[in-house]
Amino acid sequence: MLGRSAYRDPVLYRGLADVVVVVHLAFVVFVAVGGFVAWRWPRVLGAHLAAAAWGAGIVVVGWDCPLTAVERWARRRGGETVDGAGFVDRYLEGVLYPGDLTPLLRVVVVVAIATSWLVLWRRHRLGHGPAAPSVGNGAPGRRSASPATGNAGNPPTGVRR
Repeated sequence: MLGRSAYRDPVLYRGLADVVVVVHLAFVVFVAVGGFVAWRWPRVLGAHLAAAAWGAGIVVVGWDCPLTAVERWARRRGGETVDGAGFVDRYLEGVLYPGDLTPLLRVVVVVAIATSWLVLWRRHRLGHGPAAPSVGNGAPGRRSASPATGNAGNPPTGVRR
């Protein structure tokens, strides 16, 4: 068991900050491609809607991301100096891509999200594909034909089950 002094160990806070960075990266990736993930697993759509709304709030409105606040807190507790840069400014711009491409990449992400949602909406509207509810034999968007009824699993008029 850890003693009280272990909670003051800067290494623990630095490790926590690093874990928060990994979670933050996963969140950013999910915002960008979560709609495509929902093509396969439609139940993810609600989480993606919330994540995309939060991401839009950060970019458009200027909300502070709580993950950035947690990382800064942990880094300070770990004895590191913390600047005012956010996650994207610190870890992505100038590292994964040149900073002057940020506006273009934001447009690409918005188009990706809109495309993924449009395809999901279209699949749902047309009633096929992984976004459609499963009925009958478990295959997405199909109904099983019953030999007794002969009409895609629905009982004939006037027959009680």
